[in-house]
Amino acid sequence: MSRLEQGVCYTLLIIFSLLSVGPIVGIIVQSFTGNTIGHNWTLHNLSSAWTIGAFSHTMRASFIVAVGTTALCLVLSVLAGYAFGCMRFRGSTALFYIILLGMIVPLEPVVISLYYNFQKLSLTDTYQGLILAEAMIYFPFGVFWMRAFFRAIPNSVLDAAKIDGASDLRILTSVLLRPALPAILTLGVLLSVWSWNEFLLPLVVFSGGTVTTAPVNVAIFTGQRVVDIPSQAAAALILSLPALLVYIIFQRQFIRGVLAGSVKG
Repeated sequence: MSRLEQGVCYTLLIIFSLLSVGPIVGIIVQSFTGNTIGHNWTLHNLSSAWTIGAFSHTMRASFIVAVGTTALCLVLSVLAGYAFGCMRFRGSTALFYIILLGMIVPLEPVVISLYYNFQKLSLTDTYQGLILAEAMIYFPFGVFWMRAFFRAIPNSVLDAAKIDGASDLRILTSVLLRPALPAILTLGVLLSVWSWNEFLLPLVVFSGGTVTTAPVNVAIFTGQRVVDIPSQAAAALILSLPALLVYIIFQRQFIRGVLAGSVKG
C-alpha cells in the first residue's frame, strides 16, 4: 500500500471516528455542563433527571428483564445450537431454516397479534411475558450463533465421547461447554445489550402503565422536556451507562468470541 493510499485510509478512519464519537462526547459534555458548554461542570442535570424521571424503578425493571431474557435465551440457544450443530435427525436442516425466518421477519407486523395472544394468557404487564417475548425474538440469532460454533467441533471429539458411553447432554455439559464459553459469553453480551435497549416490546407488553423499562421511560421523559436539552442528554447518558459497563467488563471475552466465530464460521 502506497503512502497516498495509507493517507486516504487514515483520513477516512479519522473522519468516521469523529462522526461516531462526536455525538457521544456532546451528550456527555451537555449532561455535565448544561447549555453553557465547557463551564460549571456539575452533577445537577444527572441527579435531576434521575429523580424526576424515576429512573431507579425503570432501571430495576430493565435489569430484571435483561437478566431474565439473557439467561433464558442462552439456555435455549445452547441446547438448540448443539442439536442442530452436532446431532443428526430427520428434518433438522428444514427446521433450522424455519427458525432462521425469525431473523428475517420484522417485529412490527407481528407485535399486535403477540400482544393479544399474551393478553389471553394473562402475560401482559408482567416480567414473565416480556422476558418470554424478547427471548423468542432473539432466539433465532442465538441458534444461528451457537450452531456455527458447534459445527466447527471435530467429529473425532464427539465420536470419542460417544464411544465412552456419554449421552448427548453429558457431551454438551462435560466436553463442549468449556470450549464454548467465549462464544456463549459473546452471545450473552449481545443479548443483554439488545434487551436493555429494546423499546417496542416493552412499550406493547407493558402497555398497562404499571411497569415500564428505562428506554420507554427515556422516551417519555424527553417528550415532556423537548426544550430541556441538558436533561435529555442526562437521561440518554443514564440509559447508556449500563450497556457500556457490560461491554467494558466483558470486552476481552467479547472480542475473543467474535474472532473465534470468524475463524471457525
